[in-house]
Amino acid sequence: MTALFSFWGWAYNDGTSLPTWSTAPKVNDANFGDDVIPVNTDPIMGYGSLGFGAPGTTPCPTSGSDQDGACCDPAGACTVTTEAACLSPAIWTSAWTSCAPNPCPQPPSACCTPAGTCTVTMEGDCLTPNVWHSTRLTCVPGPCLASAGGSIVAWGSNYHGQCTVPVPNADFVAIAAGGVHSLGLKSDRPILGACCSSAGTCTLALQAACQSPSVWQGAATFCRPAPCPRTPVLIESWTASSLTEGLQIRWEMPLGMTGARFRAWRDPAAGRQDLAPTPDAVLVSSLWMSASAEGIIEIIDRDAPRGATIRYFLEMATTGARNVFLGPVEARWDPPALVWSVGPTPFRDAVRLVPPAPGQARVEIFDPAGRLVRILVRIDGGAPLEWDGTDGTGRETPTGVYLVRLTSASGDAVKRLVKIQ
Repeated sequence: MTALFSFWGWAYNDGTSLPTWSTAPKVNDANFGDDVIPVNTDPIMGYGSLGFGAPGTTPCPTSGSDQDGACCDPAGACTVTTEAACLSPAIWTSAWTSCAPNPCPQPPSACCTPAGTCTVTMEGDCLTPNVWHSTRLTCVPGPCLASAGGSIVAWGSNYHGQCTVPVPNADFVAIAAGGVHSLGLKSDRPILGACCSSAGTCTLALQAACQSPSVWQGAATFCRPAPCPRTPVLIESWTASSLTEGLQIRWEMPLGMTGARFRAWRDPAAGRQDLAPTPDAVLVSSLWMSASAEGIIEIIDRDAPRGATIRYFLEMATTGARNVFLGPVEARWDPPALVWSVGPTPFRDAVRLVPPAPGQARVEIFDPAGRLVRILVRIDGGAPLEWDGTDGTGRETPTGVYLVRLTSASGDAVKRLVKIQ
């Protein structure tokens, strides 16, 4: 099943009065207005028509120079734009191509040998055991560390004995010294490097620990400045449904993310432009979830505030130091009215009237002429109410159709009862 949505008109709201609906094209500010005050607006992407006896139109480009596609610049960066806007020396790929994954060829970069020498090559030409540095375009300053090193002559000017280097003084491949520190990097230890996750986060890790789809940037590379290109994670769609037991929210994720883990946050203080939950956010569930085979993530917030619009974030666990937050999305819990149980009807001797939940309840019974003939009240508890067919004085009421008004804290209703001999 595929959910289909349509707009039959638009509403203009000036922020102080209720909206006025119209079916004419809205062109004054190219936004849809909703029915809240102050008004919330969503941009109109284009106008189309169904036709109704004539050819319809679509706002989506189908041919020509207005189609979007991936545009690759000489540095290998990718943007989505039209062919006309992809100016030389950038190269436009084709219509409807995207930048995730990046289709652009990467420029030559530094290739380091185990001996520490450096050449500028394409990635495919930098063969193992050489290491290609995707963010280092040149060999100056030298990005390469030799696998075998030497000894340290001195840490400094010997004002505090810096020429007295402690043993073992061998196999050093790099040193760093300052006013209050002296560090030496030896070749007999694994060298950490920047590891870029698919979400664009960076951690320092061994090459063996930087597992695909993460990309290791090479030995002795760092996370400052950030070497990792950020890849946006898109939500395909989301829906919210008010159920009796709580607010149900379903996110549809791209199918390629079915292995990721997620959890949801309810944030009463978040704004539409926030990229992460505020300190007021509360976990809907502390358990991490995985998307279904269809890419669906579903939660039920049983503690959602009734009748209030709340924003939710979806947190995605990554291999980086920080997780990624998707959203926010807005949802409102308006639980459906609970139903009274009344029966049997028609009845002869008695009829049971069961409120939808424990607590106070009141039943008012009216005869066919509209006169109030009986009131039943429950102060507390969960016991059903029962009418034996008599009025307030205990006299038997005649047969016929009676109107019953049912009132409780969890739901009101009006029912008809038929009394027979």
